[in-house]
Amino acid sequence: YGDSSGNYFSSNLSNGNYTLRAIAYSGSSASGTVLEDTTIMFTVSSASFAAARSARAGQKPYAYPNPIHQDGKFSIKFPNGGSGNYTYTVSNSLGATLETGEFRVSNSEMDVHLQLRNVGKEVTGVYYITIIGNDMKEIISIIRK
Repeated sequence: YGDSSGNYFSSNLSNGNYTLRAIAYSGSSASGTVLEDTTIMFTVSSASFAAARSARAGQKPYAYPNPIHQDGKFSIKFPNGGSGNYTYTVSNSLGATLETGEFRVSNSEMDVHLQLRNVGKEVTGVYYITIIGNDMKEIISIIRK
């Protein structure tokens, strides 16, 4: 696990509990002072896969294509509709806000098309779009290819 010059190594995780630690330094190659040290714990299981599949086929909105490309264009599908006004915030893995915006979904729409200008300028990696509106809050992971 890790990267080489910003190109991430891929891997399939076995079922189990994992801890991911990310440390941001003020200099390159882990030099300088520590700016942020974040640890998250997560579980991989067949139930996790089933939940992800259910979310895509069911109730929760999801992003596609994912990973997104350098132009920052992607869509959010609202499987059961979801008319109303929404706000969104895009953040990086350290929680820094990169972009905010608003959109409206009408009764006949299921897809919202967005272009994230700032994410397109960022390095490849994982970003998070938080969508708030219509009595819901959803955080969707997006990968910048």
